[in-house]
Amino acid sequence: MKICKIHAELSNNYLVENNKRVILIDCACAVEDLKKITNKIDAIVLTHGHFDHFFSVQEVQKFYNCPVFMHKQTYEKLSNSKLNASAQFNEKLEINLQQACVKFVKEGKQDIGGIDAQILFAPGHTNDSILIAIDNALFVGDFLFERGYGRTDLPTGSFADLKQSLRKYLPMISNYTLFYGHD
Repeated sequence: MKICKIHAELSNNYLVENNKRVILIDCACAVEDLKKITNKIDAIVLTHGHFDHFFSVQEVQKFYNCPVFMHKQTYEKLSNSKLNASAQFNEKLEINLQQACVKFVKEGKQDIGGIDAQILFAPGHTNDSILIAIDNALFVGDFLFERGYGRTDLPTGSFADLKQSLRKYLPMISNYTLFYGHD
């Protein structure tokens, strides 16, 4: 498996290549930057519904003509600037992604664009936060940071939920190399 970290303006995005299949985890990078790295993306997966993690998803999805995997509650946030936190940062981003290209993740093992992944629901930072485990890599979005955990003061955040998720997942994370949504 090969992982390429893409430092986008607003968040880290990751291209994961395994057995000639390529997925993009989070989507706040420009198509022009992606075209320099890969000529195909088999799927996009969003870790949660904050605008800084899906800023360019409509453009990238259209260019690569691939499905977008997300938690069911993320879909509503794409088109709601209050729920996706862009309104709080004076961005007012609202994306109307065609539901035909959207696939809702379920907790557990799942095929994401031809790559076997384990999806873990981890509410707290948002009510739709997911972790994506692929082999020994764990993509944590804003659930965890290198020296802490995600904030809970934005829409749908809950410190009580975050504490529960931390109790559930902290014992297992030492088995993985972690890939964070922000440096």
